[in-house]
Amino acid sequence: MIRNKNYNKSDWLKKEKTFQKQNSRFFSDFDLYLEKWNGHSWETVKSVLSINSNVEVIEYTSDEKAKYRIKVKRYTSPYEEFVDDIMEVTYVKN
Repeated sequence: MIRNKNYNKSDWLKKEKTFQKQNSRFFSDFDLYLEKWNGHSWETVKSVLSINSNVEVIEYTSDEKAKYRIKVKRYTSPYEEFVDDIMEVTYVKN
């Protein structure tokens, strides 16, 4: 069951009802961007804009030394009751 922390135990939603209520999705829409500093501003060098999964992966090989950052944007959450999202970000540098 999924429960909003603002509800008491008697208000818990069953999985099927929650799935139906959330438009058949159990995840929020996040987009992932890899950006490079060009000396004046950040420019996107690669992005992932998935709407059918909560797993986003960027594979990128740089041929130059530069400053990079990962930007995550949250567009929507399917939860009308506003459940907090949990996120994990991992990167590998060779």
